[in-house]
Amino acid sequence: MSVLVDARGVTKHFRIGRGQTVHAVDDLSLTIAAKEIVGLVGESGSGKSTFGRTLIGLHAKTAGEVYFDGEKLPQLYTPADFRRYARQMQMIFRTRTRASTHA
Repeated sequence: MSVLVDARGVTKHFRIGRGQTVHAVDDLSLTIAAKEIVGLVGESGSGKSTFGRTLIGLHAKTAGEVYFDGEKLPQLYTPADFRRYARQMQMIFRTRTRASTHA
């Protein structure tokens, strides 16, 4: 099966002032094959949503690379990039109470 998403060393840090930095995601790599369904599970505050948002371009990456269907995605998305990829990449959020249901 071919690789659809290949994230390599994705890192996202947020500067919060006074020289402080929050390390939300550090050096995370993930490969997703075409037609594969992936669920990212972890404790609250572990960086799941930040990784997803960084992966699809809602946050600029601090470091790392993301490839989608073999094409390297931009470090910082433009409005044209959002229009181009919005139909192909999306996140689905589930609440804790509905996480184990199919509805």
